[in-house]
Amino acid sequence: MRIGYRSKATALVLFAGCLSTGVAPESARAQGGFLIFQAGYYVPTEDLGLLPDAGFGQAVRFGERERSFAYSLGLELAVSGPVSARATLAYATSADLSVQEGMCSECEARNNLLNATAALVFRPLPSGVPVQPYLLGGGGVKHYDLESLDELHRSPLHDQTRRTMLLGAGIEVRMGPLRVVTELSDYISPIFGDNDVETTQHDLFLTAGLMLGSG
Repeated sequence: MRIGYRSKATALVLFAGCLSTGVAPESARAQGGFLIFQAGYYVPTEDLGLLPDAGFGQAVRFGERERSFAYSLGLELAVSGPVSARATLAYATSADLSVQEGMCSECEARNNLLNATAALVFRPLPSGVPVQPYLLGGGGVKHYDLESLDELHRSPLHDQTRRTMLLGAGIEVRMGPLRVVTELSDYISPIFGDNDVETTQHDLFLTAGLMLGSG
């Protein structure tokens, strides 16, 4: 996966920001923290739209992207009461993306996706309840990595980075020291391409995994 220097730097800044938020209060450190490993599926909900300048002087229309596997790595630290702070990297593996450009009406490119976000997590039930629903919300950046269109013998397409909002919900099941989570996350951003009509892109991640740590 080709992730540019600026995207790497932005991801690191987001992680550092969330860490500083979570570890600053002494009470937060006392309540512990968790590493969160999850895997599942990425499901796009919209065509990616029209990109007027794709790097070789012509417009390219991107259609539907195929579903793919998804993985995420998060760090969560308590902040106050039922609220905690979480930093997450969520990655969708490479999949085919339909492309229309010039004389090529049924071409394909390969695309993968990386989200780097910081969010607050809210658990409404008392901490002793073994089944904990939760809500999360935050923001960050979304990076689309595009591979070249071999069928067109063109130069690589420009990778695209967009700001993104994160909304999600999940269920955490506590079984002694083990915590199992199932989560649906929606990464909401401006559409990948430029269109006459304002619209948004919803990228859904349905994942499950483990929380490892103490708290």
